[in-house]
Amino acid sequence: MVEWTLPLGKTFRQQYKPVGSYREDRDIKKGNEYAEEEELATAHTALQNARTLHQISIVLFISSCIILLLAATQPWLPKPHKIWHQPKFNSIFPPLPSPTPTTIDAKLLILPSTRGSVYRSPGPEADAAWTAISSTDPIPISRADVIAAGKDPRKAAKFNSSFGLGEEEAYAGRLDVLHQVHCLNRLRKEIYNTKENGWEGKKEMDELHLSHCIWYLLQNIMCTANYDVYTHIWTDTFEYPYPDFNIQRKCTNFDEIVKYQAKHSIDQRLLEQMRIPEDYGPPAKMVRKFKEIHGWYDTHADDGGEGDTIG
Repeated sequence: MVEWTLPLGKTFRQQYKPVGSYREDRDIKKGNEYAEEEELATAHTALQNARTLHQISIVLFISSCIILLLAATQPWLPKPHKIWHQPKFNSIFPPLPSPTPTTIDAKLLILPSTRGSVYRSPGPEADAAWTAISSTDPIPISRADVIAAGKDPRKAAKFNSSFGLGEEEAYAGRLDVLHQVHCLNRLRKEIYNTKENGWEGKKEMDELHLSHCIWYLLQNIMCTANYDVYTHIWTDTFEYPYPDFNIQRKCTNFDEIVKYQAKHSIDQRLLEQMRIPEDYGPPAKMVRKFKEIHGWYDTHADDGGEGDTIG
């Protein structure tokens, strides 16, 4: 360290550090260059990432605008004979040939609303016509069909092997659409005071059955709700426009479903001969009212509580 005194009497001290070798200076210089290159590479990567995110944001924004534009304009672009909603047939694949979209053809038609339809008027002819399209006899379905329906194969009832329905296990199924027609037919009979023999003659069972059918049909209407519209026309009877209920629809070929049911269904009486297997486990509990109507408590003790299953 060197020390000297300035003219004003102040002392100035200068401290020196040893000078490194040439090798050390060169290593330091290389280290600084490497650090600068690393910083440049990091900055370049960050810039590329920022550009990529910016491009993705632009693509997402444009896509969102297109989707919103289509959603806003599509309902207002009706085309001739356009069907706004085309119901899908929930096809099944049982051991026997099933009513799949390849065999059930969709066709464009105008459903008749005239009073000449046989299904609209009461009488023996109408009863026969409704009976022909409302069979609810069971059909065989496969294990895969049971699973596809969201049901547990261990709980689903199987047909007896003695029925000869093939090597594959056949479960008891039914076509839901025919059950809906059955329920509609039951309401029709109530309106026209058409009674049948059997348990439907009981007032309590009638009420329970009707309430089941009303709720069942409403569920289906709400579940498969469409966006079809009907227009209004001028008539010679009203001063104001009257609804035109002749709606153009694209419909499932219902006749093919009825034919399939007639060809592949199993007699309901065979199903009624079946009994619960020993290894089935606890059966589902029916509602109390249903048990009372069918006289279940005449031969069984009161099990207490309400069930959650109704026929």
